[in-house]
Amino acid sequence: MNYPPVDIVRKDADDDEDANDPNANRMMPGFGGGDKKKKEEEKVEELENKEDDDSYHLIPLFKFKCDLTQGRQVSCIDINSINSELIAVSYGEFDIDCTQNLQRGILAFWTLKNPSFPEKIIYSEHSITCCQFSKKSPHMIAVGDSHGNIAIYNIRSDDYSTPIAESKDIDGKHTDIIWELQWVDRDAKGEGLVTISGDGRIIEWTMKKGLEFLELTQLKRETNPNQKDVYSTGATEDKGEKKGGMTFITTGGLSIDFPKGESTIYYAATEDCSIHKCSVSYPDQYLENYYGHAGPIYRIRCNPFWNA
Repeated sequence: MNYPPVDIVRKDADDDEDANDPNANRMMPGFGGGDKKKKEEEKVEELENKEDDDSYHLIPLFKFKCDLTQGRQVSCIDINSINSELIAVSYGEFDIDCTQNLQRGILAFWTLKNPSFPEKIIYSEHSITCCQFSKKSPHMIAVGDSHGNIAIYNIRSDDYSTPIAESKDIDGKHTDIIWELQWVDRDAKGEGLVTISGDGRIIEWTMKKGLEFLELTQLKRETNPNQKDVYSTGATEDKGEKKGGMTFITTGGLSIDFPKGESTIYYAATEDCSIHKCSVSYPDQYLENYYGHAGPIYRIRCNPFWNA
């Protein structure tokens, strides 16, 4: 009787031992094993790294990082208006707990020449929350910190890490976190620095006779029609309806911006879900109010192709 041919494959003794050994697939240094698991991990990694040709994605060209900034939060980034390859990055924590020992704030100046370490580093006593280069004097940069202080540095100086002006010892400075600052050109008056803080105050700083300040406004909480008026006085009209209106409760400011070519009109974003159009000439009232959000407004920007 003719039977079909059968190929008999002889198993090696090593294969039998690996099949019976429950530890054969473990990664044990110096003893081999784990090849199967390693191949599976490489296959999974290959699938994860495989790019879909139909999808849109960003490929990082440069990564600016070093051991000093490892694990720190990036709070602000600004690019120098004259040298576009000079980038100022501030580092600091947003969850401020004054009962704990917090790390120093860092202001790092990165360039494309060396993405692995900053060209210059400035250390601050407190977390730095915002920074911006001067537009008229690009060698100067201002920073704000978590304790309501501002400092101005001249990075062209040999002693660039020492501020040429700071508000730390000035009475009447901000009492809360400075969330944003902007250099504003006042034409004949020169360039001024405007800051907005969690204490609700918007302040303009000048350096004509040392560091001086002028309070532009104190942000007040307005009745938001999109929210329940928990701050109403309870006054009623003849129909028994609550009468809304402006209260004298302050609110925290989070962001500020000036329209292009404008130095007297600005917009302020607040933590009570509203945006206010303000004027330097009328510090006690808003020109317009904008409602619509149901949470804090962290950033506001005016269209660069539109002015007030």
